[in-house]
Amino acid sequence: MEYILVAFIIAVITLISIKRNKIYNRLIEIVIKSIVKTIQNKEPEIVCMIYNRLPPFFKERTNSKIVAEIVSLTIQLSGELYVTKRNK
Repeated sequence: MEYILVAFIIAVITLISIKRNKIYNRLIEIVIKSIVKTIQNKEPEIVCMIYNRLPPFFKERTNSKIVAEIVSLTIQLSGELYVTKRNK
């Protein structure tokens, strides 16, 4: 029984060392996606904070919908760019 366990552990370690980069990149991608989802959940708070801190000059010429679109696109692009950069 112990030999089977040792063989299994050696096989897992070998598999991890062979596919290390793929597993590592996949893990980083999962972490980045979870961070992006967390930020997306807090997106309304971020939009409110940014919109409230805008100078009056910009507040007169824009609305919170535009700020929300900018924030949303920025979050999505930053996550995708980081994952794409990591995979190259």
